[in-house]
Amino acid sequence: MFIQFFTDNDIKIYQLSGKILGGPDSNTLYQNIQEDLDKNIVNFIIDLSDVKWINSSGLGILINIYNIVNQKGGKIILVSNSEQIAKMLKVTRLNTFLKLFPDLESAKKELKN
Repeated sequence: MFIQFFTDNDIKIYQLSGKILGGPDSNTLYQNIQEDLDKNIVNFIIDLSDVKWINSSGLGILINIYNIVNQKGGKIILVSNSEQIAKMLKVTRLNTFLKLFPDLESAKKELKN
């Protein structure tokens, strides 16, 4: 997994690419998000548009991130137009709390509401 991030107003956007399989990269992602939360950044977009594969450990990463952000009163939104990711979220019923948007602009609009 490769991680890039930037801030757009009060929204931190993480763009992930490659395969999300857990491992050391997930620790880096957790640490970055925890540092953001410590700086009172509480609105996040996780852009999965360039993710080629996500396994159960990868889904666990998303759940853990949701939990730590939610505990701080923040919001997290996922971005992907991949049918595979949408289907995986639906089958696992993660779509009941992890909102998925097809593009970055619609995700930003949702967080600003």
